[in-house]
Amino acid sequence: MNWEVQTRKGGAEIYVECEKHSIFVGEGYSPLEYGKSMVLASVIQKALNEYEEECECHDRGSNQHFNT
Repeated sequence: MNWEVQTRKGGAEIYVECEKHSIFVGEGYSPLEYGKSMVLASVIQKALNEYEEECECHDRGSNQHFNT
């Protein structure tokens, strides 16, 4: 899965989304609020994408490496 930052309602709502999930991060009604929410969303996006990348080479249930 690839996580991306998305805005809705003309930038008033900030989400981090993938194909199956959507996480509401914050609102962007003012420039300060928008900036804080976008920074937080980018941190969450980076963390989730790194997690997904690590899971590709590990067994999610037992943390055993796949033999390839």
